[in-house]
Amino acid sequence: MRNQLLSYIYERNPAQEKKITVFLKQPQVLDELDEFLTSYAGYMSVSGITIYDLADAYLGMVAEMCTARLEFTRTGKYPMPTQDEAKKGVYDNQKVMTSFMLGLGLSQFLWSQHSSLFMFYKASISNLKDAGRFLEVGSGHGLFLKELLTKIRKSDVDVIDISAASIKLSKEIILALEPSAISRLHFLQQDILTFITAHKYSFITIGEVLEHVEHPLDILLSLRNILTENGRIYVSTCANCPTLDHVFHFETLDQIRDMIHTAGFEIESEVVAPAECCSMERLIKKKIDIVFGAILKRKLQ
Repeated sequence: MRNQLLSYIYERNPAQEKKITVFLKQPQVLDELDEFLTSYAGYMSVSGITIYDLADAYLGMVAEMCTARLEFTRTGKYPMPTQDEAKKGVYDNQKVMTSFMLGLGLSQFLWSQHSSLFMFYKASISNLKDAGRFLEVGSGHGLFLKELLTKIRKSDVDVIDISAASIKLSKEIILALEPSAISRLHFLQQDILTFITAHKYSFITIGEVLEHVEHPLDILLSLRNILTENGRIYVSTCANCPTLDHVFHFETLDQIRDMIHTAGFEIESEVVAPAECCSMERLIKKKIDIVFGAILKRKLQ
């Protein structure tokens, strides 16, 4: 299955071959890709998705990102000016959103920066205690949620996403890959800023959300209010990464870190994964995209 997928991608976009081939030479990444495709086969079979559909979704995502990057280079601005426009153009469009999420899910196993983030997340939750209640904000392609459910076997998990397409995709993936966990999941199509709950969460996952909104600090502040005193938050976002639905432009990693501190958090651990291997000075000067992930805890008063 892997050979079919890669051959199809390379034939239709030869520029991808060099990038992916270099990444796949790293230890264990081929095993990770094979494991993903094997487990994902169950979901694809039930959903009527072929390996070529998955490849087309990935190629479509790459094309969208290239277009956004060209526009960003020309104007210095992200393609989506407001969150409402991103919602109308992407999140409320099931076909567009599903295809983009399928492509993004696959990129966790083909791109060094996305793989680094996924590995960081898996390592960060490896010792989570299966106690309390858990929250995921923005389930997206469902792979981080699936990973959480392999560690949490008893506790309930609330899942909030503004996109019905994203929730549908996540439900289908969990039903196919972790069916015994579905009864512990509570899906809510809602904006996290209007979310009202009586619960406090011992662990919150919010991956690749802050760059999709106009006021990311408000989200971090709202999450602090529903985090237990000793709870942790996994957060990821990016700097200089224009794409189909990104709204808020973080220009530097320090801007991200400053916002985290302003919201009342300390960074317990972090990962920085740039799209290119060069100095931070050059990355910022050339506005090369950088992925950032961190585990946060409440700042001591």
